[in-house]
Amino acid sequence: MGDQYARRATGFANAYHQCLNAPAESEGRRVVLSLWNVVSVNERGFNVAKVGQAVPVLGVEAEVRVGDVVSVEGRFAAGAAGTGPHVVAERFEPHPLRPAKAGLSILGSLFALLYLVHASLKELRHG
Repeated sequence: MGDQYARRATGFANAYHQCLNAPAESEGRRVVLSLWNVVSVNERGFNVAKVGQAVPVLGVEAEVRVGDVVSVEGRFAAGAAGTGPHVVAERFEPHPLRPAKAGLSILGSLFALLYLVHASLKELRHG
């Protein structure tokens, strides 16, 4: 099941870049961008990226700022009327707690590592 999810997630993440190879044939193709970082904002929308080329997103009414983590589901648009290729958002979800969760995850890992070192040293002393 995990392998199936990984293939789906990777496929969705690569969908936009695959659409760029054949924009006319990809018009309307579903694109899912899960947990992407907002890298720029303009009057028409914003750009998100993980690694590589940024993806322009249009059709979101919510206020977004550079550095926000968001998920977007939408459709690929080849870019009629000079807009260039982009994703037209159908569903948008901000993740405002994502940076805090990442920090807690790092902190938890650090505590686990300290506990393991402490337990190992205790075992060596008394073992």
